Amino acid sequence: MKSQDAIFYAVLIRSKDRFLICRVLNGDRGVPGNYHFPGGSAKSERGLFSQAKATIKAKYGADIVPFAKLSASSFLLGDGTLQTIVPIFAKEVTPLRFSPDLVSARFAEIHEIDSLPFDYGDRFLFRKGEAYYDVLTKGTRKTPLSVADAQKVLSMEESIRYFGKRIPKERVTEFRLCTVADVPYSKVLECYLMMLEECKLDYNEYLSFVRAKRASYAE
Repeated sequence: MKSQDAIFYAVLIRSKDRFLICRVLNGDRGVPGNYHFPGGSAKSERGLFSQAKATIKAKYGADIVPFAKLSASSFLLGDGTLQTIVPIFAKEVTPLRFSPDLVSARFAEIHEIDSLPFDYGDRFLFRKGEAYYDVLTKGTRKTPLSVADAQKVLSMEESIRYFGKRIPKERVTEFRLCTVADVPYSKVLECYLMMLEECKLDYNEYLSFVRAKRASYAE
């Protein structure tokens, strides 16, 4: 499970603004493990929807319908290996069944994640799933952003050009989904900040560049 070459997928199932999470009740040390999303490992990113459907059926006896996925996220594990996880959004057709003496499960809200035991990777994916869920389900924007908010989004685009190759193309493509989705500006900002966090970038760096550029024009 900790192979550096392994690709994992996390299945994000949402109901009433909550995501389904689970955890093993008796881990290696005899204590409950951290919460995580149902999922599994894959040999490649090709055909992930089919692999996810088969795994969930085999492990939890449930049928799901995957409808969207985000680009893979990578996290450094305690043993120094890199774990790559692809978030897959899915609808639950038949309920997942967890063996109550081995695995516990619950639907959790975003405000709960700081008080629940998660690995960093799963905690980040929970936040990212929450940020992008409406982006992937609300359709194309019908109500234009205000002029002020549109200008802020333009500044985000300019910062993307400034950061250049430090933001992978798939992250930029992912972020731009929220600029055309029927979501409020607050959701666009949330997705933008998550993109910077995932790329380990600081918006203040871009602002410093802009201030220095303006100062040079004023001289």
